[in-house]
Amino acid sequence: MRLRLAFPDVPEDVTPYRIPVERIGGPVLMLCGSDDQNWPTVEYSQAAADDADNVELRIYEGAGHPLNGPPGQPYTDTLAPGPGVRFEMGGTPEINTKARAAAWSATLEFLHENIGVTR
Repeated sequence: MRLRLAFPDVPEDVTPYRIPVERIGGPVLMLCGSDDQNWPTVEYSQAAADDADNVELRIYEGAGHPLNGPPGQPYTDTLAPGPGVRFEMGGTPEINTKARAAAWSATLEFLHENIGVTR
């Protein structure tokens, strides 16, 4: 099942629905995959980033939804368990594995540069 099907028509102007990240009192890192099958990540993240000076947006081409967290074992499929259903996350196992590692590296770099967290 693709949760993205709950968003059949992404409006041309998503501005009224965007997260007002410019109100956050510090830098923001937004990470998304271009093949996210949970929701229209790129469209909504781009709308939030376009109106904010404090956002760094990274879009991982071909990656699905599972980008967060430290890299672990390589992905073997693109499905995730849900309540009585399996959700399609998008991407491919190979692309998602590489994107998750790259997103983790970007997260550590972002934290180091902005709040002094060391690797």
